[in-house]
Amino acid sequence: MSRTPLDLQAVFDTVIQRAAELCSADRDGSLFLIDGERYRFAAGTSVQKSPGLLAWREGAREYQPVEMSFIVKHVVRARAPFHVRDAAVDGETERYREESLAFGMRTCLGVPLMRDDKVVGVLSLTRQEVRPFAPHEIDLVRAFADQAAIAIENTRLFDETKAALDQQTAVSEVLKTISDSAFDLQRVLETLVEQAARLCDAERGSIYRKDWPLFRTAAMWGPNITDEYRRLAVEARAPNRGSLVGRTALEGKVVHIVDVLADPEYTALDLQRAGGFRTVLGVPLMRDEVVLGVFVLHRPEVRPFTERQIDLVRTFADQAVIAMENVRLFNETREALERQTATGEILRSIASSPNDLQPVLDTIAGSAARFCGASDVTVWLARGDELVPAARHGELPWTAGPVAFTRESVSGHAILERRTIHIADMLSSEGEEFPQTRERFVAVGQRALLVAPLLREGVAIGTIALRKADPIPFTPNQVQLVEAFAAQAVIAIENVRLFNETKEALERQTALAEILGVIADSPANQQPVVDAIGCRRFRTRTSSSNGARSPGAPSSSAAPSTSPTSRAPKATTSRPHESGQR
Repeated sequence: MSRTPLDLQAVFDTVIQRAAELCSADRDGSLFLIDGERYRFAAGTSVQKSPGLLAWREGAREYQPVEMSFIVKHVVRARAPFHVRDAAVDGETERYREESLAFGMRTCLGVPLMRDDKVVGVLSLTRQEVRPFAPHEIDLVRAFADQAAIAIENTRLFDETKAALDQQTAVSEVLKTISDSAFDLQRVLETLVEQAARLCDAERGSIYRKDWPLFRTAAMWGPNITDEYRRLAVEARAPNRGSLVGRTALEGKVVHIVDVLADPEYTALDLQRAGGFRTVLGVPLMRDEVVLGVFVLHRPEVRPFTERQIDLVRTFADQAVIAMENVRLFNETREALERQTATGEILRSIASSPNDLQPVLDTIAGSAARFCGASDVTVWLARGDELVPAARHGELPWTAGPVAFTRESVSGHAILERRTIHIADMLSSEGEEFPQTRERFVAVGQRALLVAPLLREGVAIGTIALRKADPIPFTPNQVQLVEAFAAQAVIAIENVRLFNETKEALERQTALAEILGVIADSPANQQPVVDAIGCRRFRTRTSSSNGARSPGAPSSSAAPSTSPTSRAPKATTSRPHESGQR
């Protein structure tokens, strides 16, 4: 035992061999391990090497009820030695007595292996003739049983220490991964899943994140993941008690199902058949009492997870929440910085072009595309019963000229209702409300659309429309940013309008002053006055006006008026429509 303190099997073999030799157990000796109400064969010696005995011992290596063994049952119940003088006479059943006589198993002794007042094993010796064990022999067997119990405890402590060290190592690796990839959430989640599955002896692990109101797979690990299981596992599902993820999310606490096939509430049998799992563990990812996701482990056989393993998964779940929170805060900080940057660019454009709307709208379109991940952005201005493209950034197909607007288009709806409209996928049922826009999107292969109205004193004077080729929704922060861009576009339009109105008023006053000066200088001569009026009219007619031009038009082209208030339809009576962003 001192030479092999951690080789438990070698200790068992030595203990039973020496006990049988020293106590003259000339038939056989056996050592059984106890787990609650179950026992299994762990080591033995015998003078008989019959195939029947060897086969029985091999089968007895699997746990079975203690009631199946006459000796083991009595030792476990009494937690004390059990001594049978003659099993052929004192056996509890007729069959047992007959078998004892037939197989030469007469005197029997069973001694418990005790730890903390619990029976953890039984050491059993038998003799072929009726010859009871002497008190000193029973004491000797007790001593051997105590040594075996010490070996079991030493091995348990070693295994626990090793498991704790492995756990600390795994947590250290995860923390290092989080440190090295602080903002690479996918890598962190994949590392957490793999380490948890390996340390908890699970065949498969997954992390599901809440995507209100559904749960979607964020990370998955396992050596035997079939295409069918992957297809079902990544399918977003609403939480319900019929699935592990749903039950864990609804309860907000650990859910441990020892056998899903024996659980009457479990109904996700399509996933179970594809994955072949039986024992499952779900641990919620919690932040401020809100479930952000679920950490899942599977085993293909019915084998419960231990409390130590559940605690380990709790630790990994906490690390996942920390990683998610770090990334969230980083993204919020980055988005705030991007918003400030975009706003600064637009304000600089407004300041540098007080009488020219086009550079401002171009900057707004470019910033919206860059900071909101849009494939295409167009700013439309209302002119009578039409929408005129004023600025554009992107390469998706679109309609370049003015278009009439109707309530069946998204931009028309946004103008009429004076609110932002966001559709993640125009080809979904959500897009059926806008048949004109949907038809256009189907034709050119576009999917996501975000339209924010340009509101001045409660009246929509245009829209800013963002498109994506893929059905990827815009985030709430991106929607807010686009609404801010729309407000800045209105400010720019109003600034240019006021600037031009002021300029025109100043020009009128200057012209009037010039003509009055000529009249004063030539009170008796009308010709200089007529010449001055004609020159002023010519200069006014040929002066260029500033404003937004259609995208792609030369800068000298006539631009739409930057004061659409008088010409744009009222929000309650206009007929909105647009084509490229419908």
